[in-house]
Amino acid sequence: MTYEELRQALSAADDKECGVGCTPDEVTEAESALGVSFPADYTRFLEDFGWLAIGSTEIFGLGKGVPDYLNVVRMTLAERRDTQPTIPSQLVPVMNDGGGNLYCVDCEATSDEVVIWDHTKGRVALRTGFADWLASIIAA
Repeated sequence: MTYEELRQALSAADDKECGVGCTPDEVTEAESALGVSFPADYTRFLEDFGWLAIGSTEIFGLGKGVPDYLNVVRMTLAERRDTQPTIPSQLVPVMNDGGGNLYCVDCEATSDEVVIWDHTKGRVALRTGFADWLASIIAA
């Protein structure tokens, strides 16, 4: 799925709660605070929606009205500090699975890759991009 297809699907969803998007400056400030550059599709998601709650799925983000527990900067810094094994600095959590594992965007990958940071195994590759991953999560 392309990001544009995901954006259209999210825009049409009636059962979502989300922000109004964030500014490019807010993205730059978040990247600076975390020492990364976000992948393109996650950046577009942040600028279009900011953050997202749809059903039981909650995606970390930025912008006006983002709940503290969904603020990507706050959550990433907390996870880097508190998670064992230590989460690598190039991984930025975008969703907690409720079982101690984190879905993360890999900010050093050459593609828009999402991985799982498993609290017992470490990094588990999913081999999927942000748009495909989020589309599959909300379709489940």
